This record gives sequence, structure tokens and C-alpha cells, in this order.
Amino acid sequence: MAKRYEAPGEPALLEGATYHALLRTARGEITVRLRPDLAPQAVHSFVFLAREGFYDGSTFHRVLPGFIAQGGDPTGGGAGGPGYRIPDELSEAPFEVGALGMANAGPDMGASQFFIVLAPAPHLNGRFTLFGVVEQGMEAALALTPRDPASREPLPAGDALESVTIVEQPGAGADSDRPAAAAAPKDAPKAAPKAAPKAIAGAAVEAIAEAPSEAAPGSASRP
Repeated sequence: MAKRYEAPGEPALLEGATYHALLRTARGEITVRLRPDLAPQAVHSFVFLAREGFYDGSTFHRVLPGFIAQGGDPTGGGAGGPGYRIPDELSEAPFEVGALGMANAGPDMGASQFFIVLAPAPHLNGRFTLFGVVEQGMEAALALTPRDPASREPLPAGDALESVTIVEQPGAGADSDRPAAAAAPKDAPKAAPKAAPKAIAGAAVEAIAEAPSEAAPGSASRP
């Protein structure tokens, strides 16, 4: 059973530092540049969990070609999490190919599950937290085994997320003992979200949701 936490722990993000995450998967390595400037609390949580080894040995439990590849659930079923939730940090950053987003089970209910966008998904803009972008290894993300937990067909095993390594590079002149403004209080003002389209065409249009561990049986985390 994965360890559970009351909240993301220390250390806080360093002000002015850049953060990259190296995701080693069964299909190759994916390098993501994290965006604390857009979503400091999401990045802090992701960095904390990665350093704790929370993601190691998990799977990409939901992969929909032409839409998203989702992981971050240690149970592999789509309803797992770390035991806490984080608020939305909405921005106008577009969900283009390679965007890294935070799944959730509703407003301000993000946790550990994340998704990589495999094709432009403008209907997600302003509705979900974007906290990183793939810089290298998009071919590995595109090669992940398709897997839809909502299907009634037998499912293949999800491709492994073997480990997540965080690379922290302090900024020039940064005070290494000073936490970033990243660790904003939960009730800090949020950027105004871009209005979502009223009508969306296409069968892939679904609400991205991560069911918290306290969710009712059968609920699942789904874009």
C-alpha cells in the first residue's frame, strides 16, 4: 500500500530555481519542464511525491490515443491518491501536445494523478491546472499502450512508470535558503480562467477527474 500524507511536505521550492522531472517509463524516458510560475502548489506537490518515491513502480493506467496518457495512481485503478488534495491553479496556458496537467475529482480536488496531452485539447484550457510541458521524449508518451478503464473489454497491463527523478537548478543569485513564492497559501487569488467552450465536438470530450482515495467505490480519475 502506498504511503499517505496529510499535505505536501518540505522542502519548499526554491525561488528562481528551474525544475525538470525525468519520467522513466517502459517506453523510454520523458523529460518534463515543470512550471511553478503557473502552478506553484501543483509543482510543489509533484516534486514532493516524486522525491518520496510515490510514483515509482506505478503505471499509466489510462491512455487514450489522440487525447491523454494518465498516471500517478499507485493503486493502478484510477481512484488512488496520496491522502490530501490541492486547489486548482487555473491559467490561460494552452493544453497543447506535451502539456502536463493535474487530474482532479472536481474543483480544488487535485492530488497525485497527472496527464500528458497527446493531441491539442483546447476544451481543457482554463478548466484544469497545467503545471509542466514535455521537452524531450514525446515519442515515448505517444508509444504508451492504449488502455481505457471504462472499456468493458479485457485490458492490457498499463505501461510502468519506473521512476520519477527531479532535477533542481537554482537560479543565478538565488538564495538557496529562501523558499519560492511558490508555496502560496491555499486561499491565494487564482488567475482568471479562460472561458470553456459551450459546445465541444468529438467523442474524446470528457471531464478530467481524479477520484480521491475517499471516493465511492467505482469512481475513477478520468480526463
